[in-house]
Amino acid sequence: MKTLRILALLGLTIAAQANAATTYTYKGPNLYGLPDSLVVSFTTSKPLAKSTSYLTPAAAGVTQGSISVVDAKGVALAGFSLPLYNLEVHTDATGAIDSWNIVGNGIYYAGNPPTMSGTFYQVYTMNTLKFIPGSDIPGAVGLVTGPYDYDQASEITYYTTCANAPVGCTLAGDGQPYVSNFGSLINPSNTSGASWTVTNGGTTPPPPPPKVLPVTISGALAGGKVNNAYTDTLTVSGGVPPYSWSASKLPAGLVLSNGVISGTPTAAATTAVTVTVTDSSGLTGHLSGNITIAPAAPKISCTAPTGTGVTTGLDSLGKITAVNGNVVTFQLSSGAKVVVTVPNCATIEWNGASAFAVGQQFEWNGYYSPATGNVAQSVVIN
Repeated sequence: MKTLRILALLGLTIAAQANAATTYTYKGPNLYGLPDSLVVSFTTSKPLAKSTSYLTPAAAGVTQGSISVVDAKGVALAGFSLPLYNLEVHTDATGAIDSWNIVGNGIYYAGNPPTMSGTFYQVYTMNTLKFIPGSDIPGAVGLVTGPYDYDQASEITYYTTCANAPVGCTLAGDGQPYVSNFGSLINPSNTSGASWTVTNGGTTPPPPPPKVLPVTISGALAGGKVNNAYTDTLTVSGGVPPYSWSASKLPAGLVLSNGVISGTPTAAATTAVTVTVTDSSGLTGHLSGNITIAPAAPKISCTAPTGTGVTTGLDSLGKITAVNGNVVTFQLSSGAKVVVTVPNCATIEWNGASAFAVGQQFEWNGYYSPATGNVAQSVVIN
């Protein structure tokens, strides 16, 4: 009876192992010219069968999976911890993976060519020298895609125009401007089934690191006016704080600090500006556009006016009561009246007006006295 009990327990153990969750991990060689490499990890509800082809994650019983690019210390690069997008694997007679095609995608862009914007990450590894789907999958005959044998990773940021994009911007065949920020391919014939390790026993591996979203900047590069105070607040999302800000070609008189453009513009111009944010991991985001600084309100400098019936009129309000060619009559609220000939007049500041008109309100600062020849300091037309 004891022997039967031991055999029964052994049978239960073997059955449990045969149905236990299994984790498959791939550590590839270094990408060409870089210390970085690819790491794939996926867990199946039970071990993959021997000498079998699996053409989808669901067919393989995948419960979770990720694909990353890691540095020499095994730390994932920002943006490159991606969910498993596609998985095709084949096992040999021992159940080990001997050929595969595995892809991870991170899609953070919007729009269609040629006006897309945002960043696209992709990582994949292929070894299809032995991946010949056969009779174990009905209808799979003829799906051979090999021979291919390499790892590849890319980070591509799309822009609506190359005019304000970073150096390296080029046009794709569909006319879409883009910058390739990271791209590498290992030398052929470096991937191998020996790069896979298998962990049995029902343990669940730690989840992949949190997805690091691309750095994006929100806000409008607002216009301004010469000699008027300017403030424009931008916001950043994604990446890993803290952030550092920089800007190129800000209009004269403006500065950028922690996402706030401020100052007093000193010259009228339309300037192409690029604002850049860099997070703590080195991931960058850009916002490009034009800032238009309009001229200050025009002023007319004048000589002494000719007037009637005015002795004082300090800081008075009023309206224009008559316009006869270049002769304009200003009626002050104090009851005084000034008749001036334009442009032989006091200094006039136009505030949203382009010409004299009956009914315009104004503010008269100063005075005019025919007896002494003193003149008004300024007239502000509202």
